[in-house]
Amino acid sequence: MTYPTYIFNTLNEIARQNILPGLANMPSNFIISRANATARNLLNEKAVAEHFSHLQLQIVYLEKLNFTEQVQLFMNAQIIIAPHGAGLTNLTYCKETALVIELYPIGRNFN
Repeated sequence: MTYPTYIFNTLNEIARQNILPGLANMPSNFIISRANATARNLLNEKAVAEHFSHLQLQIVYLEKLNFTEQVQLFMNAQIIIAPHGAGLTNLTYCKETALVIELYPIGRNFN
């Protein structure tokens, strides 16, 4: 199912009008950690961050951020690396120029 673009544009605009303060404190390049989750963990997230050290990736734990902080994080994003999952719902708040690398488990069906 595909949702109309205006839905995402509207959510993004509402967020930009109401949640802008705090962007300066958020990393722009990050890896979404699932270390505290029971499934789809990225086992070598620290190694990924070290391998791409020139990108200054920070590991973030979305479950430790409230809604406003999550929106601010994604509004400030330039590079996001993340395992497939609900955390990527916040892509709604990214700029169109954000680069997203979604990691999907080998052998998992797309159904």
